[in-house]
Amino acid sequence: MRKTEITKAIKKFIAQRKANEKKFRKDHQALATEIATIIRMDDEPNKPSEMRGHIDGKPHWYQGDWGGVTLDNENRLTMIKGKEYGTVRNTILVECPTTACVAGWAATLAGYPLCFKTYDTSIEEFVKYHNEDREEPEVYTASECYDPDTGYQGSVMRRGRELLNLTEWTADWLFSSDRNKAEVLKALDIIAETGALTETDIDNIVVAAKELEDAEV
Repeated sequence: MRKTEITKAIKKFIAQRKANEKKFRKDHQALATEIATIIRMDDEPNKPSEMRGHIDGKPHWYQGDWGGVTLDNENRLTMIKGKEYGTVRNTILVECPTTACVAGWAATLAGYPLCFKTYDTSIEEFVKYHNEDREEPEVYTASECYDPDTGYQGSVMRRGRELLNLTEWTADWLFSSDRNKAEVLKALDIIAETGALTETDIDNIVVAAKELEDAEV
């Protein structure tokens, strides 16, 4: 895709996300449905950004880290003044991740964007520094998300757990990098339909996956 097309896709995603984030904060079943839709529409699911055959402005699912952003387009990022232990530091918000796991998409879609601190003074300076002497744009991963209500950054896992109405145990299972597409989609569909994911649900998902695996041998 040309940069102008990617920019257009990125801006469209950001506008749609901001229009729906209040709903997703309140409605975890709708949030689960939206994340499942992202995964189902992904033409290269569960691949890190650097292994994808192309870069576009669409959301993609990768369970291997909380979230990643390819530094190919400055429109993906916003810089603000964030808080850190009583001090203020430049904070970059990932408005449009290239990839994210279930927890990363939950946080992003509900208006808690992935973020990281930087000593750079502008998005342009940050992108230029990290892409210097590189043939391909760098992929920058984030492990925290930003809370616009407090100005602080915090755990993506905790935020995702709260937003999807999970227990610590069910969140550990669903957010694990060991989960495959079928397991993740089944779990999200259960949350969307019933409002909760129980340990019994997970046991049933695991048993079904094992039976399918045995049948394919």
